[in-house]
Amino acid sequence: MKRLIYTNTQPITASHMYVRDPKIKRLLSSDLFEFMNEAYKWIGGFKSFTGEDDFADRSYLWYITYEGPLPENEEDIDINKVYTVSVYKKKYGLKLVGIGNNRFENVPKSERMELKSRAKDALADHIEFAVRKGWAEVSGAAEKMFKMMLSPKWIIDPEDLKLYIPEYEDIEILPDNIHYSRELSNGMEVTKVAYGTIRI
Repeated sequence: MKRLIYTNTQPITASHMYVRDPKIKRLLSSDLFEFMNEAYKWIGGFKSFTGEDDFADRSYLWYITYEGPLPENEEDIDINKVYTVSVYKKKYGLKLVGIGNNRFENVPKSERMELKSRAKDALADHIEFAVRKGWAEVSGAAEKMFKMMLSPKWIIDPEDLKLYIPEYEDIEILPDNIHYSRELSNGMEVTKVAYGTIRI
């Protein structure tokens, strides 16, 4: 696990941790899977994984932004102080498969707006990390966020997806040459746009 901390002459306001260690993932998987489930409750939960064990075993990297300094011991991490979590699989580089923000719904209103503002800033950091270090397929609300926060230069040409990723060779590129439709493993047809950097 790698830790980075925002700091200067002021108190530490936020910390970043990058988790790949299987033991730490197992330790944190229950709380973080519930965090992601809550973030995706509007579509019935976090469907990239079947449960917390699958989440710990099949994900490759977790990027977490945390309020203030990180505790010395991972078991002391307070899930209520987590701003943002993004989850990656290793697939043609780092592929973002989930991103969640804390809504701080159980925090007093007087504190909530400030915390939500910090979480929004953290979300912007996570989206920038996603495209600089990896890639993401997005649609709906996620697409709106990426479009708002990123330059069009980060859009991946769907022709490149067809050319370099075997399971994308049958995608249908839409007339705007940005969006494409493809069939998921469950047979559902989806329309997506891809952002970031794929690794061949």
